[in-house]
Amino acid sequence: MSANRSREIAKVLRNSDLSVKELCTGLDYGSSEIPAVVVDRLSYPGVEAHLFTIADAAQWKVEFTDEHDVLLSRPSTKTEDIAELVEGNAQAWNRLISILSCIMESMHLYKLNITRGEFATVIWGHHATEWHREMWESKAHEYVHPADFIEYVDTSIRAQITELNSLGFATIESCSGLLIDHPDREPYKPYVMFDERSYHGSAPHFFTLGDMAGWESMYAPHGFDVYIRVFSKDDIVAAWSRLMSKARILSPLLSRYRSTRVETTSSYSDQDRLSNANSNDPTQIIIDDANQRFLGPNGLQ
Repeated sequence: MSANRSREIAKVLRNSDLSVKELCTGLDYGSSEIPAVVVDRLSYPGVEAHLFTIADAAQWKVEFTDEHDVLLSRPSTKTEDIAELVEGNAQAWNRLISILSCIMESMHLYKLNITRGEFATVIWGHHATEWHREMWESKAHEYVHPADFIEYVDTSIRAQITELNSLGFATIESCSGLLIDHPDREPYKPYVMFDERSYHGSAPHFFTLGDMAGWESMYAPHGFDVYIRVFSKDDIVAAWSRLMSKARILSPLLSRYRSTRVETTSSYSDQDRLSNANSNDPTQIIIDDANQRFLGPNGLQ
């Protein structure tokens, strides 16, 4: 039974375009192995943010390896009962696979855009492992009710911005991209800027939301906070509709993670999850997001 289940897990991961480097299911009776999987960062562009989001929603641990791949593992348990441990491992896998399947089903347009060469050259997983971001800490921002700022939002998208905030995706700026809201000038591309310090670990969630909706996800011009915008050839009204529908899917999946982070920390820091990737090389910096290459003391890697 455990061998069949292991094959099923491997098949789901493979069908989700995830290149698995290591897999330990912990489903063999009598085994003390911790369920874990290492996914290659080169599986497809932007996979790191998606995996962090999936792990957070499934209540799994997640971190970067020294090779910048992504390690997902079940949190340790105190039980010494082997049968209970194996059953818990099975439930943990069911939860992870269920959430992975849900999010990956919503990535159809994102992956289609990749085949067309349309994806952001800013990869969250690369910037998340830069040493200067790793050490940056600040107080988490308090929730701001949309009623306090909605009058400054383009009229056409006030309902959408209000709902995004109510769903836990805290916004800072936005533009509808519609002429009706900007009759005196050519409007900017439709965009939303999310508050990276709204809760601990929010950045990959925002990147994932943008990708699910088929928007272009990146960091804001000031170097932090997450900025998503509609691709040039996309239909604006349809794009806003997609963003809202994907936000309604993703928000409930993250509800338990968010409530846990609010209860356990009041400061923003991803150092515990991101430190491994640069533990041996704090001088490494990103120079080429599109081709996933790094510049370290020994040159291009």
